[in-house]
Amino acid sequence: MDEQLKNSIDNIDYHRLLHKNVGGGIYLNEEQIEILDEHQIPYKTCKDIHELLYLLEQFEEDEEIEYILQEIAEFNYYHNTKK
Repeated sequence: MDEQLKNSIDNIDYHRLLHKNVGGGIYLNEEQIEILDEHQIPYKTCKDIHELLYLLEQFEEDEEIEYILQEIAEFNYYHNTKK
């Protein structure tokens, strides 16, 4: 394995990637929480994931928020949709 790749893998903070329940069955990782806090988006007051998704849709002009919206929608689909 390439030494640079090995160092990159060793330096990943996997705890930042883990999703945490922030209330209402909403699971976010550290990066998402930080970005939502920076944009002062009140994700903690959302009753459920659908309310959060609706709230984030109002910020479509912001690329960071749009990216988080896509991540959360995908997470919701794979974890909360019966297949």
